[in-house]
Amino acid sequence: MNYLQQLIDLRGLTCQDIANATGYGYHSVQKNVKGVRCNLPIREAIAKYLDVDASRIWGRGSVLYLRKLVAVEANRVAQERAEAARDNFLKKYSDSATLPAKRKAVNV
Repeated sequence: MNYLQQLIDLRGLTCQDIANATGYGYHSVQKNVKGVRCNLPIREAIAKYLDVDASRIWGRGSVLYLRKLVAVEANRVAQERAEAARDNFLKKYSDSATLPAKRKAVNV
């Protein structure tokens, strides 16, 4: 999996989503994302949909640029998951009367 695929995955997207939004075929989008094909109009449409610079996600220096984008996106996803886990925990144990009782039951 290349960095562009990782970025798409971290954003919760698929090649099918990009294909539907851009009007290009699924296989054409997939092959361009994988780097098998080099179709400039499709690559520009993919970059526009992802809101990134088309000239920087393919070609010289693309690995460093994409690696940085993946790191930022991974941190964002991790933060969202941590907040969701915290909210679920607080929702489950928000009653202050039950929290000590549950702690006692677990620590016995």
